Amino acid sequence: MFNPVFAIRVLECWKQFGYCYLTKCKND
Repeated sequence: MFNPVFAIRVLECWKQFGYCYLTKCKND
């Protein structure tokens, strides 16, 4: 199932780091 909140977190992580590993997003 698609989770929009998770997608937003991924985008925030991507904008900060230029890439996104799931662990990095969760720990941010």
